[in-house]
Amino acid sequence: MPLVVTTLEQLQEHGADAAVWRLLGRAGKQTLTAALDNPDGDALYREQGPRGRGGGATSSR
Repeated sequence: MPLVVTTLEQLQEHGADAAVWRLLGRAGKQTLTAALDNPDGDALYREQGPRGRGGGATSSR
């Protein structure tokens, strides 16, 4: 789930369609459309493997 953030001051000064949005995990500010675009999402999903999908260490109970 992408998380995008900005500030009220940025919105008031530049407007919602300006490059005032930050997608958490990426550097820099982007437009909302660019921030929500996911050009590397599939590659990142494959790179993270089971760890990124709730897998990983198992309990020995």
